[in-house]
Amino acid sequence: ASIAFGILVMMSSAAFGYALLSPARKWLTTPKNVRVDSRGLSSVTDSDHGVTAAVNAVTKWNNAPGGPVINILSSNSATVSYVQGDGISDIIFGDPLNICKGSCIAATLTGYYNTGQTGTCGGLNVVAITDADIAFNLRFKFQTVAEGGACSNEIYLESVTTHEVGHLI
Repeated sequence: ASIAFGILVMMSSAAFGYALLSPARKWLTTPKNVRVDSRGLSSVTDSDHGVTAAVNAVTKWNNAPGGPVINILSSNSATVSYVQGDGISDIIFGDPLNICKGSCIAATLTGYYNTGQTGTCGGLNVVAITDADIAFNLRFKFQTVAEGGACSNEIYLESVTTHEVGHLI
């Protein structure tokens, strides 16, 4: 009986190790349009405060199998906003909604969806993801690979951006 109970506990733990999105959702179009905040990060001391480095990190995903998945849109500080449901995915160098607390370096609000747009994926009915926004925690200092300084206690902007765009995708 104790062995059966142990197996039940392990199976129950595994079942609660992740959460399925409800309703099921998926990007129905590619490439996904993404705007990168043209203001950059003040801690990055290259010529454009890391904007080019972030754009290059985002477009690295276009080299993955399956072809182009990201289209970078031009932006200026007035056009980038952290608004779910506006149909545009933004990478904003800040955290206006204060969702990234504690040791969180950056966060992606993934899967804002529109129940009026539907499709299928592997036989499952899904609704369309319309945008996903990325915010950076400015408590941390960032640098680009081009800046060097591997022992500076700063975080590589390219690594964080590439990781967060993976959540967006």
